[in-house]
Amino acid sequence: MRVLIANKFFFRNGGSEVVMFQERAFLQKNGVHVIDFSMHDPRNLDSPYRDQFVRHRAYGNGKRSLIQEVSNAVNLIHSTEAVRRIGKLIDSEKPDIVHCHNIYHQLTPSIIGAASRRGIPVVLTLHDYKTVCPVYTRLRNGTVCSDCLNGQFLNVLKYRCAGASFGKSAILYAEAVVQKLLGSYENVDAVLTPSRFMAESVTRYRFRTDRVHILYNGIGVSDITPSKTDRDYVLYMGRLSTEKGVGTLLEAHARMSNGVELRIAGTGPLEESLRRQYARARFLGFLSGEALRRAVEKASVIVVPS
Repeated sequence: MRVLIANKFFFRNGGSEVVMFQERAFLQKNGVHVIDFSMHDPRNLDSPYRDQFVRHRAYGNGKRSLIQEVSNAVNLIHSTEAVRRIGKLIDSEKPDIVHCHNIYHQLTPSIIGAASRRGIPVVLTLHDYKTVCPVYTRLRNGTVCSDCLNGQFLNVLKYRCAGASFGKSAILYAEAVVQKLLGSYENVDAVLTPSRFMAESVTRYRFRTDRVHILYNGIGVSDITPSKTDRDYVLYMGRLSTEKGVGTLLEAHARMSNGVELRIAGTGPLEESLRRQYARARFLGFLSGEALRRAVEKASVIVVPS
């Protein structure tokens, strides 16, 4: 069997890439031929298909002219380069299935149509709520929001959900509307979600119930050696952003009267403010590889507040 896996990052940028690489390795271990499709980046892992990757695009970084901003907005919604390149890759490698992970903005959902027009079934793994929430999170002002679940994406403009910016919210609104008109997601044959809550969110309007399947994120326990000792601390590891719930964890720790140590491993948009606000916690910064393994091994408890 031949499976083409599409993900905009080909390095461990976050949890979605960890899941993607784990599934990729599992498929290869079981004799499946994997074809990679992604974006060029100096941090990428090696791939025999790197010559077919799209050129690097970074959104929201640096100052750009009005023409550049308009060009970026158009490419964020529909990438002709990604459509052309994945079409060429499908024609040459003839995959049985195209499996899309995190494809928004740099690859765009336009690649779904490129596969379906060639009669190739498409599986989409959802790592967030992008298909029913233009800003990914299903949160507004720190609380769960359901306003766009029925396809009324105008709410993203009404509440300026993208960082309180009308301009950014307008781009994400346009993206959601265009994908709806193009029927990009309607061309997906199967949708995988990591939780029942997400499955229920995307079947209210976006996808038919019979197309959505729950596949919980797993962990390779064979790679874990239980530790017989620990150093009496609680560990959080992950992105320092609102949707991860790390602020709730830090607030709870600040209210505790005993001396339990809390260590925070990760970086993100809330890092500076959290460091200033919660001096009792120990911030470790970004950890990976052996450093992360040691931090996990010596922890008494790991908390997942998201």
